[in-house]
Amino acid sequence: MRISFRQCRCILLVLTAAVIYACERQMPIEDTTVEDTIGGEEEEEQLNADVISSAVLTFAYYDIVGEVDVENRRVDFDMEVYGTDPVNLRYLPVTFTLKDGFVTQGTEYEYIRLILTPEDQPAKVTFSNGDAAVEYEVYLDLEVKEAPRTSFQFKRGVNLSYWFQEYIPWYDESTIEEISYYGFDHVRLPFDTKTLFESDGSVIRTHMDELHNVVQKCISVGLNVILDMHWLNAGNLFYEKAAADELVNNWQKLIAEFSEYPVERVAYEILNEPHGYGWEAMQRNMLHLIRHYEPSRVVFISPQGYNAASAAAFSVHAGDPNLVVTFHYYEPMLASHKKLWGYTGPSHYPGCLFSDEEWEAMSDAEKAIAEGHIGKVYDYDYTYSKFKAVADNANLLGLKIHCGEFGYSTKNIREERLQWFRDIVMAFHECDIAYTLWENWGGDFGAGDWAGEPDEEIIDILLQRD
Repeated sequence: MRISFRQCRCILLVLTAAVIYACERQMPIEDTTVEDTIGGEEEEEQLNADVISSAVLTFAYYDIVGEVDVENRRVDFDMEVYGTDPVNLRYLPVTFTLKDGFVTQGTEYEYIRLILTPEDQPAKVTFSNGDAAVEYEVYLDLEVKEAPRTSFQFKRGVNLSYWFQEYIPWYDESTIEEISYYGFDHVRLPFDTKTLFESDGSVIRTHMDELHNVVQKCISVGLNVILDMHWLNAGNLFYEKAAADELVNNWQKLIAEFSEYPVERVAYEILNEPHGYGWEAMQRNMLHLIRHYEPSRVVFISPQGYNAASAAAFSVHAGDPNLVVTFHYYEPMLASHKKLWGYTGPSHYPGCLFSDEEWEAMSDAEKAIAEGHIGKVYDYDYTYSKFKAVADNANLLGLKIHCGEFGYSTKNIREERLQWFRDIVMAFHECDIAYTLWENWGGDFGAGDWAGEPDEEIIDILLQRD
């Protein structure tokens, strides 16, 4: 059959139109605003832009829900933080719930680490479903606030050592009454993960209720309480994620348990004796977590290393009116821990720990432990110089200071032990440092022994009574 020229031209026009239509169907939609489209195109554009169901930003282990504005293609997050500690907002995890087959462009996951910038420079995120690409702007409105100053009294106290540091809590309410009777104003209440939490992180209800009972008993007799997260199952070393996960879980649940207690009566200590170079960043995040739920709670923070030297060099968290720098002091360790942690050689206080003759008589094992103390003099002046450096640094930061643990082994000569307590308490007062004795009436370091009877001579020294 012969095809005329006119018929050929018609066929070509039809084929050309078909190709153009097919190409248009394959092309991605233009990233235009709703106002740039009309009729059915507007409806299709609106459908493609509406790809986000929700957006959640996670900061310091708590979530902030964003406001999604489909029409203007933006997500807004409002965040409040407390204190003057610099907040690292460069990389924050944001989770988008997407629909219609869209994913974050460049990854198969909806979870990304997003760089958040000031409001005049929003972060931009592109979503794609293979046929279309939609860009959203992400804004962060950050407000730095100052919490009201809390009046939490703590000057002279004792630790309720071991009461919640075993699998089965044990305690004696009469001891709480005696601590108040003698004139102490607070207690530090240590507890371990294994005492309060199951292996899956859930609360052991009976043990947690007993902790509440102790706190309520202390408050009823006029004692303020420092809740001390003393030891983690994963250990207090911050090189591994397990310790961080455990600490976050514990405090999320402890905040839920104790946030209703008056801030004037109960304070938190984030972690006892932390060590490892990841600790300072971890502690900042934990502080922001606590502040999110309890802006006015007094929080005791510890430098990595937790001794007087590290407290004297502490440089973070300046300016928060409800923060307290806490450290521990047992110097000289050979004397304070005599016959408890390996060393059984001679030690004396004040002065040099051992004479030349005593050094020559030591075993090789004892010399290996003691050689770093040759010629060092331990006395009031030594202790005062340590505490003065801590106090000067705390004053520079505008923070209060606290010695959360100190003590001296009962294995020492009694008069030397009493003199150590006199010197350390005098140095505390000269440097305006609050203090909490390790152990109460029972143990190796405190104002008593394992028989549980109070040592009133040491108690009088601790309370500065003649």
